[in-house]
Amino acid sequence: MMGDERSVVLRHSPPRFFHIQIFKIFLDINLGFLYRYDIYRIKRICGWSSVLDIKTMILGFLMRGSMTGYELKKKFALSFSFFSSLSYGSIYPALKKLEQEGCITLKVEVQDGSPNRKVYTITDSGREVFMENLRTPFTLERQKSAFLARLFFFAHLTREERLTTASRYLESIKEIQETLVSVEPEIRGRADEFQYLSYRFGIRFFDDLARNVKQVLRELEGKKSEDKISASQKGTPKEGAP
Repeated sequence: MMGDERSVVLRHSPPRFFHIQIFKIFLDINLGFLYRYDIYRIKRICGWSSVLDIKTMILGFLMRGSMTGYELKKKFALSFSFFSSLSYGSIYPALKKLEQEGCITLKVEVQDGSPNRKVYTITDSGREVFMENLRTPFTLERQKSAFLARLFFFAHLTREERLTTASRYLESIKEIQETLVSVEPEIRGRADEFQYLSYRFGIRFFDDLARNVKQVLRELEGKKSEDKISASQKGTPKEGAP
């Protein structure tokens, strides 16, 4: 009986019901790619996700040899700071957790006249964890974009505010592009072929992003010109008008 009642309600629902459903679909299409959902992350050992987090990245660097925290921070700054939302300021807390989990070991090297060196080395368990994370299939992540979220609601801003917001965003992208170009010689000298490929991928990513934002700016500026023409036409008297 409950199923019959539900089908009757759906068949005789007012048009507003369908309007709401269409609007929900519209939002899902337009805003869905702006945010990352945990549903796209698969279960991992120790609760780790399919996304390579800071602990996995650290293990990856240590796969090539022992390093100090400072050396890891430098590696991270050159490799992931532009392509990941993770901050290398979280390296030391992650190192502590990895040591507690038995994935790495810590050795303190005493130095005369200098601070002691804390050297981290990956364990066999850490190697297994890293390789399992690296080999685990992953799905396309939904990206988060503060600019796209604002662009979606640009109708509530003035023309000047729209242009200012888009222009500032473009300038921030250009700053990242300039920094990436400046570190290219150092990355080329230290990276293996696959790390250099990821660097080139990042270069193309920001190039494409800059082109998209420039297109948005052109359309915003074009709309401003159209609005000016429209406003001037409204103030022009028609032929034959008194």
